[in-house]
Parts: sequence; structure tokens; C-alpha cells
Amino acid sequence: MYLKRFLAVSRPPPPLCVDLSVRNTLALPCRAETGRTLRSRSEALAAWAEDAPRGPVTVLGEGSNVLLPPRLPGTVWHLAALAPRFERRGRVEVFGGVSLDSLVHLACQEGLWGLENLSAIPGTVGAAPVQNVGAYGQSLDEVVEALEVLDLRTGQCAWWTARECDFSYRDSRFRGSLGAYLVLTLRLRLHRGGHPVLSYAGVEARLAQSLSPGAQARPSDLAEAVRALRAEKLPDWHRLPNVGSFFKNPQLSPEAFQQLSARAPELALRSFTSSGGKVSAAALIQGAGWRGRRRGPVGMAQQHALVLVNYGGASRDDVDWLAGSVQASVYARYGVRLEREPLHL
Repeated sequence: MYLKRFLAVSRPPPPLCVDLSVRNTLALPCRAETGRTLRSRSEALAAWAEDAPRGPVTVLGEGSNVLLPPRLPGTVWHLAALAPRFERRGRVEVFGGVSLDSLVHLACQEGLWGLENLSAIPGTVGAAPVQNVGAYGQSLDEVVEALEVLDLRTGQCAWWTARECDFSYRDSRFRGSLGAYLVLTLRLRLHRGGHPVLSYAGVEARLAQSLSPGAQARPSDLAEAVRALRAEKLPDWHRLPNVGSFFKNPQLSPEAFQQLSARAPELALRSFTSSGGKVSAAALIQGAGWRGRRRGPVGMAQQHALVLVNYGGASRDDVDWLAGSVQASVYARYGVRLEREPLHL
């Protein structure tokens, strides 16, 4: 009787008019009720006053590190890409809607060091602090001076220092409070005098291929070397939808690191001192037999074991099932728990 009454009074959900399936790099089907593009701080404040009372607000950059549900209630905000402002002594102020790769390119053109190893990473500048984007030995927190943040719960704006953002490996204060804040502006401190970060395997060799003997490397040289390496190692999300690295590299205690070394000598782990206890998630996934394996519309890429790909028609449930299966296999084989990188909206 209760079920009949419920069905009688329930109403169909409002029509979803914003198609987000083309606004996320994993190409998951998703529709939102409404959406808008913001081009300034004042527009964001005005939009908050109008949209917040009507329902939830979701901020979506390029959708490069998110797992979208079939339906997003409320309003989706997208920040426009405005030109960054380069100031004296390497300071850069940039609106959150600028693509990270565009910022890297422009900074390198200016001869500024500090972002070059982040070349070819998809996503916007405003979304980058959420997971503290990093690659090939560099991370965003190393150059952040301050962020202008809009509190989506109160409508108040404030400038936060890098310390207040609680940055750590692929993590930040924002990640622990999803939906609570919007990063409007970043103030970065880059450097005109710098040196290439060549700690990751393959970077130095790739850079050497593009330089004449005795030539001094420029930021743009290293950015292009990193871009070439990423193209070799990672599937192009335009052709094979993915969110890049799907799992974080585990950080183990000295005891757990020693146990793993004894349990799996085939991993050929570096010493704890040199690695800091960090273990390659890709090596664990490959060792557990998942590289190149496909299950229905999803699979772990043959090109790189760390990348989960959508072969066509996948839903978030398909992605969650595969990710959970990989995590279970790695734990059963190595006793290590993998943590996912993309955000579950």
C-alpha cells in the first residue's frame, strides 16, 4: 500500500538539458539540469547568489580527473579561459578557467621555470590544486604562492596561502571538502633562472635528443621532452577515453616496504631511502595480471597498466567494478591497498 501511494505522488525528475558526456575525458554519460560559464570573480559571486539557493552547484573544469554520475542535479559551473597576467620577478596571476597545458606553454615562452614538467596534463588551472597535480618530479604546490577561493557554502571570497591549502602528494584541503570551494585565481611564483628536473627515468635522455651538443636547456625544451614521453606512454584520451593515472603510487612505511620487497623480489624495488617508500602502482597492477585486460566496455590499457580506459559505452558502474577488481587483485597478490586518483562526483 505504501509503495502504491509513493508511486502515485512521486513526480518525474526535471529534464536534464546539459550534456556532459563530451565534457569529461573518460566519456561517461552524464546530464545536468543547467549550466553556466563564468568569466570573472564578479560573475562568480553573482552566479552564487542566484544559483546556490536553488540547489547544488558543481564546478567542472575539463573533466579530466572525475567520475561523473548519469545525472547531476543543480547547476554546473565552467570557468572561461582568460589570459594569465605575467608580472615582474616571475610572479604569475591566472584565472582558474585557463587550461593547465596552456599556462605551461605560455610560461615556457616567457622563459620561466617551475611548470615545464607538467606539460600535456589535461585539466584547468583551477582544478589542478584539488589533487595537487604533479608529474616527472614536479608538483603544483612547489610554485603556488596564494589562491583566491570562493566558499560555495557562504559566498565569501578569501586568499589562502599555500600552507593553508594543506598540499601533499596528490592531495589537498580541497580534495577533502569536495563541493565546498571554487578556486578562482592562482598566484604563482616562477623563476627566470632555473634548472631542469631530470630525476625521472627517460626525461634526461629525451631532452638530450632535442638539444645540440653543449646547448643550454630552456623550459620549453624540457616541456617538449615531457610531452613526447607522455605521448609514448599514455593513451590519447581523445581516441581512447581515460583520466590518466587512475591510482596513486602507494607510500609505504619502512616495515611494509621491507615486507613487500621480501614478498615480491620481481618488483626490484629501490631502497626505502632512495624511494621514500613510494612504490609504482603500475608495477603492482601489471604484476597482478591486469595490464591490457578488458572487461566489457572498460579495461586497463596495454600501453600503460595504470590507465583505465573506456572502449565505448561504459558507465560509472563499469568503471567502479573494474577499479575495485584491480584493487582486490593487487591486495591479494602484494598486500598493498591502492587508492584511486579521480574524484567521485
